[in-house]
Amino acid sequence: MVPSKNLGANLKFLCQQRGSISGICRALDLNRQQFNKYLSGQTLPNPATLRKICAFFGVTEESLLQNPAAVRASLGDHAAIAKARSGDSAPIFRLLEDIMSTKETSLRPGYYFAYYPWTRDPDKAIRSLVLVGRKDGYTLFRRYTSLREPGATSKYFHIGRYRGMVIEEQSTLFFLARNRTGFRDISLMSFQKIMPNSNSLMVGVALVMAPWGPMSSRVTMEFAGASLAFREALSRCCILELDSKEIDPIVRASILSRNELATPQLMPFSLLQNWSMFNDTASHF
Repeated sequence: MVPSKNLGANLKFLCQQRGSISGICRALDLNRQQFNKYLSGQTLPNPATLRKICAFFGVTEESLLQNPAAVRASLGDHAAIAKARSGDSAPIFRLLEDIMSTKETSLRPGYYFAYYPWTRDPDKAIRSLVLVGRKDGYTLFRRYTSLREPGATSKYFHIGRYRGMVIEEQSTLFFLARNRTGFRDISLMSFQKIMPNSNSLMVGVALVMAPWGPMSSRVTMEFAGASLAFREALSRCCILELDSKEIDPIVRASILSRNELATPQLMPFSLLQNWSMFNDTASHF
């Protein structure tokens, strides 16, 4: 395909992301009839006009002239970003950019195990697998959660396959992720970087959406190594007795510790369980 045809096809795709052709022509201060010639692939713009068009859409000159089939995905990403920065969603986009502005974190890449109290049985804990890595300067992670008993092998016990990113602010690590299974809930874990008496443990709080509503729970994350066999590590995701020898005594103490400022689990107020309270209150009106 000749360059003018490539430009026309790519320009059409970009315009579809930005609204009306008339509005784009007004923003670029270009004649509509001449712009239509670019869209149809009849002619190429002069270098100055090409630079103006590329600046407007946030793409390179080379990308507009390449094969549309090869660059459509890349152009789509650029167009979506440009639209978010300049459209009605610009304030939200700027907020997300601010939250993600600190790319580098001090978290070691590798394998971790996260331990939570199990809400259905106070004598048990859930052990999840957390894989931490880096890509393009960001710290990303995957978390796998299973409600199987030790020794059970069915994959259907896996209720959580979370993917997300890690943000670090003021010596605190925030793990924000979405569940790729089930009802695609969003979770947030926050940690102190290192426990004072350990070089491999982090303690924090997890905010998750349980089937009965939002829930807060203590969580302790233990570094397991920079490189492990994934399937073997995944097989260790299970429900454990709190007195299991597989749980470090410090981990056990950290997820069970109680004080006046926090509890192992914070459950939402139940309207059903307290319905009589509302009935008594309503009788006074």
